[in-house]
Amino acid sequence: MNRRIQEKKPAPSDEEILSLDNVPVEMAARYLGWTEQNVRLALRESRVPFGVAVMGEKKALYYNISPGGLVKYKREGAPVMSYETLVMMVKEAVAGVITPEVESLRADLFN
Repeated sequence: MNRRIQEKKPAPSDEEILSLDNVPVEMAARYLGWTEQNVRLALRESRVPFGVAVMGEKKALYYNISPGGLVKYKREGAPVMSYETLVMMVKEAVAGVITPEVESLRADLFN
């Protein structure tokens, strides 16, 4: 056997994941069947709902992976919405913030 090829550890069970406070990236990768690099990238880019990447002191990145969020993601997948729905939601949110501000400025200017 080639010494460079190492036997892969088995994927952890849901129970093993849920017993943790914070899932290590290596374990999350095995659980999802992803590479560690893909898990880190997805967390840095906020593309997954089960954790975050945080810049700590000395520019070090720390990863916080929610056990419950990770299991839910694997079992149920990520929520998906259409582009049109997302655009509509953003427009409504922006209008809800800007409209009162504009009305307040208008009242201040003309009163």
